[in-house]
Amino acid sequence: MTGTPVVMDSFAGGIVNRTDAASLADNELQDAINFVYGEDGTLIGRPPICVREDAGLEAITERLRLIKWTVMFSAAQQKAFFPVLVGSSNDGTYVFKEGVWDRISGAEIEDFVTYGNTNNLIFFPRSAADFSEKGGTWKYTDASITHDDLTPPGTTMCVHKERVWLAGDPEFPSRLYYTKITPDGSANDWEQTSSTTSSGFIDIAPGNGQSITKIIEYSDAIVIFKDDSTWILSYDGVVSRGQLVQVNNVIGAQNNQCVVEYENVLFVYHQGRVYAFANGNYEQINKKTRFDGDPNYVSEYSETIVLSMIGDNLLVRNYDFLYIYSVFTTGWLRWDTDFPVGNFAQRPIFIGDEIPYFFVSSVDPDDLQIYDFHYTWTADREEDMDCNIKTKIYDFGVPYAYKRLFWWGVDAVTNMEIRGIASPISVSFSPTWGEVSAYDWGDLHTWGSLLVDRPDVISPDYDADAGSTYRRIYKWLKGLRFRQIYFQVLMHANGTSSDGPVRLASIIPFITAHETVVKKAS
Repeated sequence: MTGTPVVMDSFAGGIVNRTDAASLADNELQDAINFVYGEDGTLIGRPPICVREDAGLEAITERLRLIKWTVMFSAAQQKAFFPVLVGSSNDGTYVFKEGVWDRISGAEIEDFVTYGNTNNLIFFPRSAADFSEKGGTWKYTDASITHDDLTPPGTTMCVHKERVWLAGDPEFPSRLYYTKITPDGSANDWEQTSSTTSSGFIDIAPGNGQSITKIIEYSDAIVIFKDDSTWILSYDGVVSRGQLVQVNNVIGAQNNQCVVEYENVLFVYHQGRVYAFANGNYEQINKKTRFDGDPNYVSEYSETIVLSMIGDNLLVRNYDFLYIYSVFTTGWLRWDTDFPVGNFAQRPIFIGDEIPYFFVSSVDPDDLQIYDFHYTWTADREEDMDCNIKTKIYDFGVPYAYKRLFWWGVDAVTNMEIRGIASPISVSFSPTWGEVSAYDWGDLHTWGSLLVDRPDVISPDYDADAGSTYRRIYKWLKGLRFRQIYFQVLMHANGTSSDGPVRLASIIPFITAHETVVKKAS
């Protein structure tokens, strides 16, 4: 075999689709599906998404949106702490504890907070969808919510400086409510008095026509997101003496699932762009990556934009597409699954836990299922998927000259099917009659360039040996002539540890110059 090897062994730049495919950097891709980045920067087939079958799910008649996990204290069970997951639907609010789903309220809610350390309570807002459904509090051993007539309606909550804060009132969309200091679930938590320690409210720019969509405690302050603006409220001691500052008059959050926290950064989705918010400043992180999606296709979905953190990765559902961003490589990849997954809610990690795992809600209102995702690979969890990449268009530094591809291969780990596709791009070439015969005459062009583009060279599948989950070079011995070229690698996977996970380390074409005299125009 002849030719000079060109090793392409870093794709940390991820998907870039806002520019021409020939203008991408060598570590950027046209597309990459169902991968995550490994610690060494290689592409690894993602873990599987599976269906859960928990007790109590059979009684749920409406699609259940998972809100988040919390940790609850139970004095009745030897003063221990237990994880609790809260979900809500049109027919009420449910909690998942000790492996069972229980309905605790007939109200549909969108957020909650947990307050207290050794005798903690969950605080629920009044339903923003139905004011007759009251809010209140709930503790671990309760069978239902203890209602509080004075709890305001809302869709987003947080805890800050010993108070519970609430916003999203449909009647007063710019209003930010707060409880008295150290609320305890009593009737006067939300009762407004003249005392500086009592409850009250603040109107955030009520005349700008925008609604508060999300509030979150961040860096000793409350960040308030409206539809198209961002505000920060900070105070020392007395709320009425606090300082309210608008930090951005353009960027906000579409809904309360368009903001997630990662360490000291907030990731925010606004009008097709994702920003990292830190120290009062926004920085767009998808400048090179456009989010595709069909709004008409998912017009019946309950939620079209959802952000979740999965370890050190940000997952964005944008209509019918899933994009994942690696905090370490700063590259975007894409996921594809038959399941209409939405919010990924991570279970709290306790001492002895090795792998974080997530409960996943659906965005399809007709789907009553809850899904399961472990950020690892095991032998008993599987999901059929295709792990594919499409590279940039390479000219190997000499765009005007023709090159010769002798053969190419990939350095990969798999014991399932793997296919390689080489797609040359040429201004003109001489097709064979066999290639022309595959087309109708009406589809052909001029005699000088009958097919315009050379057809893809699709190599036969490798059916890797069972149990061969170690790195090998898979070679495709197909020569061709080209000026520019891109490669596709298609690997079937099932997400199990016994059959992978699949891993793509590098692509290695063997090429040499094919043309020594340059044409005047080529």
